[in-house]
Amino acid sequence: GRDCRLTQRRALEWSRPPFPSASMRTYQALILSAPLCLGCRSAAQAPAGEAPALSEMHEPAAPLEAHTWLRQLVGEWDVVGEADMGPDIQPMLMESVESVRPLGELWVLAEMKSADFGAVMTLGYDPKRACYVGTWVDSMQPVLWHYTGRLEEDGRALVLEAEGPDMEHPERTRLYRDTIRIVSPDHRQLTSAMRLEDGTWKDFMKADYRRRK
Repeated sequence: GRDCRLTQRRALEWSRPPFPSASMRTYQALILSAPLCLGCRSAAQAPAGEAPALSEMHEPAAPLEAHTWLRQLVGEWDVVGEADMGPDIQPMLMESVESVRPLGELWVLAEMKSADFGAVMTLGYDPKRACYVGTWVDSMQPVLWHYTGRLEEDGRALVLEAEGPDMEHPERTRLYRDTIRIVSPDHRQLTSAMRLEDGTWKDFMKADYRRRK
């Protein structure tokens, strides 16, 4: 997408020598010496005989209220859901276990497992873009999904959207939406929907998450 292209372009710009006349060896020496200089400065600040802490070398970003919201998802969850398989077909029932843990104070990592399915989701909040961000990968498809999202006005539901392969026409893409709704501290719900050609949304999967006691 556009964000990926911008990231690739910035990476190329940073990888070019800063001056056209600079030799590659000189440029590489400058790049390699930068971490050493930072390390020397941090080591000088640390007490004699002690290695500098990582926090002294790079101050971690302070969590915002948006990051704190994600802590509600942390824990062990039993998941029961059903997926719409199409007209005149019985819904597919699903049972799995999800484990969600924090990564520092800015991210949460969720891993879902069942007998024949596995998935990993990351969720965080990007202050510069003023939106929730995340990724999803699973054992059924070779696709890395990229989420962007927002909270609903009542603050109880996180709405995440991602573009991915069309279920009916794999050569095309379609916009999908996952809504995580907090029912209580020990109960949440997930609703997955796809955007149709006319711009409306159709639910195709729902799941209940109950915290393990």
